[in-house]
Amino acid sequence: MEIKAKKLTALTIACFLTACGTTPPPTAEEQAQMNELRQAMIQRFTQAAQTQPLQQQVQQQAVVQQKVITEQELMDAAAKVAATGSAALFERNRDGVLINNAMYLDPEGTIVKVGSNAVTGNFTYVVKNFDGTFSLKFARANTQAAPVQVATILQSGPNYTVKTVTGKTLTGTGVIPTADGVVVAREGSAFRYTMGEDVRAISVPNGYQIASIQKGDVSASDFILLEKIADNSDLGKLVSGASSLGSMFGLSKSDDYVLANIKTGSLIPLDVRLDGKDVAVYSNCRRQNSYVNKCDTMDTKEALYDPKTGLRNGNHYFWAIDWVNTEIGPVAFYKTSTKLYAIDINSQSTHLVFSRTLGVNNFDIKQSADGKVFVTAQLGFSRENIDDVVEFIRSRASSEIEPMQLLTI
Repeated sequence: MEIKAKKLTALTIACFLTACGTTPPPTAEEQAQMNELRQAMIQRFTQAAQTQPLQQQVQQQAVVQQKVITEQELMDAAAKVAATGSAALFERNRDGVLINNAMYLDPEGTIVKVGSNAVTGNFTYVVKNFDGTFSLKFARANTQAAPVQVATILQSGPNYTVKTVTGKTLTGTGVIPTADGVVVAREGSAFRYTMGEDVRAISVPNGYQIASIQKGDVSASDFILLEKIADNSDLGKLVSGASSLGSMFGLSKSDDYVLANIKTGSLIPLDVRLDGKDVAVYSNCRRQNSYVNKCDTMDTKEALYDPKTGLRNGNHYFWAIDWVNTEIGPVAFYKTSTKLYAIDINSQSTHLVFSRTLGVNNFDIKQSADGKVFVTAQLGFSRENIDDVVEFIRSRASSEIEPMQLLTI
Protein backbone atom coordinates (compact mmCIF):
# COMPACT_ATOMS: atom_id res chain seq x y z
CA MET A 1 0.00 0.00 0.00
CA GLU A 2 1.47 3.39 -1.01
CA ILE A 3 2.18 5.82 1.84
CA LYS A 4 0.86 9.34 1.22
CA ALA A 5 3.30 12.27 1.52
CA LYS A 6 2.87 14.08 4.81
CA LYS A 7 1.96 17.48 3.44
CA LEU A 8 -1.17 19.40 2.68
CA THR A 9 -2.12 19.76 -0.95
CA ALA A 10 -2.30 23.30 -2.33
CA LEU A 11 -6.06 22.83 -2.74
CA THR A 12 -6.53 21.82 0.89
CA ILE A 13 -4.45 24.78 2.17
CA ALA A 14 -6.41 27.19 -0.04
CA CYS A 15 -9.63 25.76 1.34
CA PHE A 16 -8.36 26.12 4.88
CA LEU A 17 -7.41 29.76 4.35
CA THR A 18 -10.54 30.80 2.44
CA ALA A 19 -13.10 28.58 4.18
CA CYS A 20 -14.43 27.38 0.83
CA GLY A 21 -16.98 24.60 0.88
CA THR A 22 -16.97 23.39 -2.68
CA THR A 23 -14.11 20.88 -2.38
CA PRO A 24 -14.42 17.34 -1.01
CA PRO A 25 -14.16 17.03 2.78
CA PRO A 26 -10.55 16.44 4.00
CA THR A 27 -9.38 13.04 5.07
CA ALA A 28 -8.66 12.33 8.74
CA GLU A 29 -4.94 12.74 8.09
CA GLU A 30 -5.44 16.09 6.33
CA GLN A 31 -7.78 17.27 9.10
CA ALA A 32 -5.11 16.50 11.71
CA GLN A 33 -2.50 18.41 9.72
CA MET A 34 -4.85 21.41 9.39
CA ASN A 35 -5.47 21.39 13.14
CA GLU A 36 -1.70 21.31 13.71
CA LEU A 37 -1.19 24.24 11.30
CA ARG A 38 -4.01 26.21 12.96
CA GLN A 39 -2.47 25.66 16.41
CA ALA A 40 0.98 26.79 15.18
CA MET A 41 -0.48 30.00 13.74
CA ILE A 42 -2.34 30.78 16.99
CA GLN A 43 0.84 30.19 18.99
CA ARG A 44 2.84 32.49 16.70
CA PHE A 45 0.32 35.34 16.99
CA THR A 46 0.20 34.92 20.77
CA GLN A 47 3.99 35.12 21.07
CA ALA A 48 4.09 38.25 18.89
CA ALA A 49 1.46 39.95 21.06
CA GLN A 50 3.42 39.15 24.21
CA THR A 51 6.81 40.38 22.92
CA GLN A 52 6.30 44.09 23.70
CA PRO A 53 4.95 43.60 27.25
CA LEU A 54 7.85 41.21 27.91
CA GLN A 55 10.38 43.83 26.79
CA GLN A 56 8.73 46.38 29.05
CA GLN A 57 8.92 43.92 31.98
CA VAL A 58 12.64 43.42 31.35
CA GLN A 59 13.19 47.18 31.35
CA GLN A 60 11.14 47.63 34.52
CA GLN A 61 13.05 44.86 36.27
CA ALA A 62 16.33 46.54 35.28
CA VAL A 63 15.24 49.63 37.20
CA VAL A 64 13.66 47.83 40.13
CA GLN A 65 16.72 45.63 40.69
CA GLN A 66 19.19 48.51 40.38
CA LYS A 67 21.29 48.87 43.53
CA VAL A 68 20.78 52.22 45.27
CA ILE A 69 23.82 54.05 46.63
CA THR A 70 24.25 57.41 48.35
CA GLU A 71 25.20 60.62 46.58
CA GLN A 72 28.53 60.56 48.44
CA GLU A 73 29.26 57.05 47.21
CA LEU A 74 28.53 58.18 43.65
CA MET A 75 30.82 61.19 44.06
CA ASP A 76 33.58 58.96 45.44
CA ALA A 77 33.27 56.67 42.41
CA ALA A 78 33.31 59.67 40.04
CA ALA A 79 36.40 61.05 41.81
CA LYS A 80 38.29 57.82 41.09
CA VAL A 81 37.42 58.19 37.40
CA ALA A 82 38.48 61.86 37.39
CA ALA A 83 41.74 61.11 39.26
CA THR A 84 43.36 60.23 35.96
CA GLY A 85 42.66 61.73 32.55
CA SER A 86 42.90 65.23 31.17
CA ALA A 87 41.27 68.03 29.22
CA ALA A 88 40.23 67.13 25.70
CA LEU A 89 38.70 68.24 22.44
CA PHE A 90 35.21 66.83 21.99
CA GLU A 91 33.56 66.64 18.59
CA ARG A 92 30.28 65.13 17.51
CA ASN A 93 30.48 62.43 14.84
CA ARG A 94 27.72 60.67 12.92
CA ASP A 95 28.66 57.45 14.73
CA GLY A 96 29.14 58.89 18.23
CA VAL A 97 31.74 61.22 19.73
CA LEU A 98 35.36 61.97 18.91
CA ILE A 99 37.68 62.70 21.83
CA ASN A 100 41.01 64.16 20.73
CA ASN A 101 40.11 62.97 17.20
CA ALA A 102 39.73 59.34 18.36
CA MET A 103 36.36 57.58 18.41
CA TYR A 104 35.12 56.85 21.93
CA LEU A 105 33.18 53.59 22.18
CA ASP A 106 31.27 51.78 24.92
CA PRO A 107 31.26 47.97 24.94
CA GLU A 108 27.69 47.78 26.23
CA GLY A 109 26.01 49.61 23.36
CA THR A 110 25.85 52.61 21.05
CA ILE A 111 26.52 56.14 22.30
CA VAL A 112 23.63 58.40 21.28
CA LYS A 113 24.17 61.63 23.28
CA VAL A 114 27.09 63.35 25.04
CA GLY A 115 27.51 66.29 27.40
CA SER A 116 31.10 67.43 27.91
CA ASN A 117 33.45 70.01 29.40
CA ALA A 118 36.60 70.48 27.32
CA VAL A 119 38.60 72.20 30.08
CA THR A 120 38.11 69.46 32.69
CA GLY A 121 37.72 66.57 30.25
CA ASN A 122 34.69 65.38 32.22
CA PHE A 123 31.71 64.10 30.26
CA THR A 124 28.57 62.02 30.57
CA TYR A 125 26.99 60.07 27.77
CA VAL A 126 23.84 58.11 27.02
CA VAL A 127 24.43 54.62 25.68
CA LYS A 128 21.69 52.52 24.10
CA ASN A 129 21.98 49.00 25.48
CA PHE A 130 21.20 45.89 23.50
CA ASP A 131 18.26 45.03 25.81
CA GLY A 132 16.42 48.22 24.75
CA THR A 133 17.24 50.29 27.85
CA PHE A 134 19.56 53.28 28.04
CA SER A 135 22.31 54.08 30.53
CA LEU A 136 23.83 57.39 31.59
CA LYS A 137 27.53 57.10 32.43
CA PHE A 138 30.21 59.47 33.72
CA ALA A 139 33.79 59.41 32.41
CA ARG A 140 36.83 61.60 31.82
CA ALA A 141 38.91 61.84 28.69
CA ASN A 142 42.00 59.62 28.77
CA THR A 143 41.16 58.22 32.22
CA GLN A 144 42.53 54.84 33.23
CA ALA A 145 39.32 54.00 35.12
CA ALA A 146 36.12 52.50 33.76
CA PRO A 147 33.11 54.83 33.42
CA VAL A 148 30.65 55.06 36.31
CA GLN A 149 26.94 54.43 35.76
CA VAL A 150 24.87 57.40 36.88
CA ALA A 151 21.36 56.35 35.86
CA THR A 152 19.21 53.90 33.94
CA ILE A 153 16.82 55.35 31.36
CA LEU A 154 13.61 53.75 30.13
CA GLN A 155 11.65 54.87 27.09
CA SER A 156 7.92 54.43 26.69
CA GLY A 157 6.75 56.05 23.47
CA PRO A 158 7.82 59.71 23.58
CA ASN A 159 8.39 59.63 27.36
CA TYR A 160 11.53 58.85 29.37
CA THR A 161 12.03 57.78 32.97
CA VAL A 162 15.49 58.47 34.41
CA LYS A 163 16.29 56.49 37.54
CA THR A 164 19.59 57.53 39.13
CA VAL A 165 21.76 55.05 41.02
CA THR A 166 21.09 57.22 44.09
CA GLY A 167 17.35 56.55 43.93
CA LYS A 168 16.11 59.77 42.31
CA THR A 169 13.50 59.57 39.52
CA LEU A 170 12.99 62.15 36.78
CA THR A 171 10.43 61.88 33.97
CA GLY A 172 10.01 63.86 30.78
CA THR A 173 10.10 63.86 27.01
CA GLY A 174 13.78 64.65 26.50
CA VAL A 175 17.08 63.60 28.09
CA ILE A 176 20.09 65.94 27.84
CA PRO A 177 23.39 64.78 29.37
CA THR A 178 25.65 67.41 30.92
CA ALA A 179 29.28 67.12 32.00
CA ASP A 180 28.20 66.49 35.59
CA GLY A 181 24.70 65.03 35.34
CA VAL A 182 21.57 65.26 33.24
CA VAL A 183 18.66 67.54 32.33
CA VAL A 184 15.24 65.96 31.77
CA ALA A 185 12.92 68.19 29.77
CA ARG A 186 9.15 68.46 29.83
CA GLU A 187 6.74 70.77 28.06
CA GLY A 188 7.12 74.09 29.87
CA SER A 189 9.69 72.93 32.43
CA ALA A 190 12.73 70.78 33.05
CA PHE A 191 14.65 69.19 35.89
CA ARG A 192 18.42 69.19 36.36
CA TYR A 193 20.25 66.48 38.27
CA THR A 194 23.88 67.11 39.21
CA MET A 195 25.85 64.30 40.79
CA GLY A 196 26.06 64.83 44.55
CA GLU A 197 23.21 67.37 44.61
CA ASP A 198 19.43 67.50 44.82
CA VAL A 199 17.24 67.79 41.73
CA ARG A 200 16.52 71.38 40.69
CA ALA A 201 13.58 72.63 38.62
CA ILE A 202 14.12 74.80 35.54
CA SER A 203 11.26 76.99 34.34
CA VAL A 204 10.71 77.55 30.62
CA PRO A 205 8.89 80.67 29.32
CA ASN A 206 5.58 80.32 27.54
CA GLY A 207 5.85 79.52 23.86
CA TYR A 208 9.23 77.79 24.19
CA GLN A 209 10.58 74.34 24.90
CA ILE A 210 14.05 73.04 25.65
CA ALA A 211 15.86 72.15 22.42
CA SER A 212 16.30 68.41 22.13
CA ILE A 213 20.01 68.67 21.25
CA GLN A 214 22.38 70.83 23.27
CA LYS A 215 25.76 71.45 21.67
CA GLY A 216 27.07 73.98 24.19
CA ASP A 217 28.40 73.37 27.69
CA VAL A 218 25.29 73.62 29.90
CA SER A 219 27.00 72.71 33.19
CA ALA A 220 29.89 75.19 32.94
CA SER A 221 27.98 78.12 31.40
CA ASP A 222 24.60 77.72 33.16
CA PHE A 223 22.92 78.43 29.82
CA ILE A 224 20.55 76.09 28.03
CA LEU A 225 19.10 76.44 24.54
CA LEU A 226 15.35 76.96 24.09
CA GLU A 227 13.36 76.47 20.90
CA LYS A 228 10.13 78.27 20.03
CA ILE A 229 7.13 75.95 19.73
CA ALA A 230 6.04 75.96 16.11
CA ASP A 231 2.63 77.40 15.25
CA ASN A 232 1.33 75.09 12.52
CA SER A 233 -1.92 76.97 11.94
CA ASP A 234 -2.44 78.71 8.59
CA LEU A 235 -1.92 82.12 10.23
CA GLY A 236 1.17 80.87 12.03
CA LYS A 237 2.68 79.59 8.78
CA LEU A 238 1.90 82.91 7.08
CA VAL A 239 3.59 84.91 9.84
CA SER A 240 6.54 82.53 9.86
CA GLY A 241 6.97 82.88 6.10
CA ALA A 242 6.91 86.68 6.29
CA SER A 243 9.38 86.62 9.16
CA SER A 244 11.66 84.30 7.19
CA LEU A 245 11.71 86.73 4.24
CA GLY A 246 12.40 89.66 6.55
CA SER A 247 15.27 87.80 8.19
CA MET A 248 16.70 86.81 4.79
CA PHE A 249 16.95 90.46 3.71
CA GLY A 250 18.14 91.71 7.09
CA LEU A 251 14.89 93.53 7.87
CA SER A 252 14.12 91.60 11.05
CA LYS A 253 15.73 89.21 13.50
CA SER A 254 14.38 85.88 14.61
CA ASP A 255 13.80 84.83 18.21
CA ASP A 256 13.06 81.18 17.37
CA TYR A 257 16.06 80.12 19.48
CA VAL A 258 17.16 81.72 22.74
CA LEU A 259 19.74 80.93 25.38
CA ALA A 260 18.26 80.88 28.88
CA ASN A 261 20.23 81.21 32.09
CA ILE A 262 19.03 78.34 34.29
CA LYS A 263 19.82 80.34 37.45
CA THR A 264 18.65 83.89 36.64
CA GLY A 265 16.15 83.20 33.85
CA SER A 266 17.65 85.86 31.52
CA LEU A 267 16.96 85.22 27.83
CA ILE A 268 19.27 85.95 24.89
CA PRO A 269 17.74 85.61 21.40
CA LEU A 270 19.86 84.19 18.59
CA ASP A 271 19.00 85.09 15.01
CA VAL A 272 18.52 81.51 13.81
CA ARG A 273 15.38 80.30 12.04
CA LEU A 274 13.22 77.42 13.26
CA ASP A 275 12.71 76.08 9.72
CA GLY A 276 16.47 75.83 9.20
CA LYS A 277 16.51 72.40 10.82
CA ASP A 278 14.42 70.89 7.99
CA VAL A 279 15.72 69.40 4.76
CA ALA A 280 13.82 68.55 1.58
CA VAL A 281 13.03 64.90 0.91
CA TYR A 282 11.90 64.04 -2.63
CA SER A 283 9.93 60.98 -3.74
CA ASN A 284 8.15 59.59 -6.80
CA CYS A 285 11.12 60.66 -8.91
CA ARG A 286 11.78 59.87 -12.56
CA ARG A 287 15.11 60.31 -14.31
CA GLN A 288 14.93 62.91 -17.07
CA ASN A 289 18.56 62.64 -18.15
CA SER A 290 21.98 61.92 -16.70
CA TYR A 291 21.85 64.99 -14.47
CA VAL A 292 18.20 65.70 -13.70
CA ASN A 293 15.48 63.81 -11.85
CA LYS A 294 11.87 65.01 -11.93
CA CYS A 295 10.04 64.36 -8.64
CA ASP A 296 6.32 64.61 -8.00
CA THR A 297 6.46 64.83 -4.19
CA MET A 298 8.55 66.96 -1.82
CA ASP A 299 8.35 66.74 1.96
CA THR A 300 10.50 68.22 4.72
CA LYS A 301 11.92 66.60 7.83
CA GLU A 302 14.37 67.55 10.57
CA ALA A 303 17.90 66.29 9.91
CA LEU A 304 21.41 67.05 11.15
CA TYR A 305 22.77 65.81 7.84
CA ASP A 306 21.52 66.18 4.30
CA PRO A 307 20.22 62.71 3.32
CA LYS A 308 21.26 63.26 -0.29
CA THR A 309 24.85 64.45 0.20
CA GLY A 310 25.64 63.18 3.70
CA LEU A 311 27.01 66.64 4.57
CA ARG A 312 25.95 68.79 7.51
CA ASN A 313 22.66 70.60 7.32
CA GLY A 314 24.43 73.83 8.21
CA ASN A 315 21.18 75.71 8.95
CA HIS A 316 20.15 73.25 11.67
CA TYR A 317 20.38 74.93 15.06
CA PHE A 318 22.85 72.29 16.26
CA TRP A 319 25.40 73.50 13.71
CA ALA A 320 24.30 77.17 13.69
CA ILE A 321 24.53 77.77 17.46
CA ASP A 322 27.20 77.03 20.03
CA TRP A 323 28.32 78.43 23.37
CA VAL A 324 31.20 77.94 25.78
CA ASN A 325 32.46 79.26 29.11
CA THR A 326 35.64 81.37 28.97
CA GLU A 327 37.79 83.52 31.26
CA ILE A 328 35.47 86.48 30.53
CA GLY A 329 32.35 84.38 31.08
CA PRO A 330 30.03 82.58 28.66
CA VAL A 331 30.41 83.39 24.96
CA ALA A 332 27.73 82.36 22.46
CA PHE A 333 28.11 81.95 18.70
CA TYR A 334 25.42 81.95 16.05
CA LYS A 335 25.40 81.87 12.26
CA THR A 336 22.99 83.62 9.92
CA SER A 337 23.03 83.01 6.17
CA THR A 338 25.86 85.51 5.63
CA LYS A 339 27.44 86.25 9.04
CA LEU A 340 28.93 84.63 12.12
CA TYR A 341 28.56 86.46 15.44
CA ALA A 342 30.06 86.03 18.91
CA ILE A 343 28.17 87.33 21.95
CA ASP A 344 30.06 88.29 25.11
CA ILE A 345 27.16 87.67 27.47
CA ASN A 346 28.58 89.30 30.60
CA SER A 347 29.35 92.57 28.79
CA GLN A 348 26.15 92.31 26.73
CA SER A 349 28.02 92.95 23.48
CA THR A 350 27.79 91.34 20.03
CA HIS A 351 30.82 91.00 17.74
CA LEU A 352 30.89 90.22 14.03
CA VAL A 353 33.40 87.41 13.55
CA PHE A 354 33.09 86.56 9.85
CA SER A 355 30.98 87.90 6.98
CA ARG A 356 30.49 86.73 3.40
CA THR A 357 27.83 87.94 0.96
CA LEU A 358 27.54 84.50 -0.64
CA GLY A 359 27.10 82.86 2.74
CA VAL A 360 28.91 81.32 5.70
CA ASN A 361 28.84 77.57 5.11
CA ASN A 362 29.62 76.29 8.60
CA PHE A 363 31.76 76.92 11.67
CA ASP A 364 33.31 75.04 14.57
CA ILE A 365 34.64 76.12 17.93
CA LYS A 366 37.14 74.22 20.04
CA GLN A 367 38.49 74.87 23.50
CA SER A 368 41.98 73.87 24.60
CA ALA A 369 43.08 72.66 28.03
CA ASP A 370 44.00 76.21 29.12
CA GLY A 371 40.52 77.47 28.21
CA LYS A 372 41.49 79.28 25.01
CA VAL A 373 38.72 79.18 22.38
CA PHE A 374 39.50 78.65 18.71
CA VAL A 375 36.91 79.28 15.97
CA THR A 376 37.12 78.25 12.33
CA ALA A 377 34.59 78.89 9.56
CA GLN A 378 34.13 77.69 5.99
CA LEU A 379 33.56 80.64 3.67
CA GLY A 380 33.07 79.16 0.24
CA PHE A 381 36.39 77.58 -0.77
CA SER A 382 38.25 79.44 1.97
CA ARG A 383 38.60 78.29 5.57
CA GLU A 384 39.21 81.17 8.00
CA ASN A 385 40.05 81.00 11.68
CA ILE A 386 40.59 83.01 14.86
CA ASP A 387 43.06 81.49 17.29
CA ASP A 388 41.83 83.26 20.44
CA VAL A 389 38.22 84.46 20.59
CA VAL A 390 38.63 86.25 23.94
CA GLU A 391 41.58 88.27 22.63
CA PHE A 392 39.56 89.01 19.47
CA ILE A 393 36.68 90.38 21.57
CA ARG A 394 39.01 92.48 23.73
CA SER A 395 40.68 94.02 20.69
CA ARG A 396 37.48 95.23 19.07
CA ALA A 397 36.94 98.96 18.74
CA SER A 398 33.77 100.36 20.26
CA SER A 399 32.51 101.31 16.80
CA GLU A 400 32.63 97.62 15.80
CA ILE A 401 30.55 96.41 18.75
CA GLU A 402 26.78 95.98 18.64
CA PRO A 403 24.56 95.76 21.74
CA MET A 404 23.37 92.30 22.68
CA GLN A 405 19.71 91.58 21.94
CA LEU A 406 17.55 90.84 24.98
CA LEU A 407 14.21 89.09 25.13
CA THR A 408 11.61 89.75 27.80
CA ILE A 409 8.60 87.44 28.08
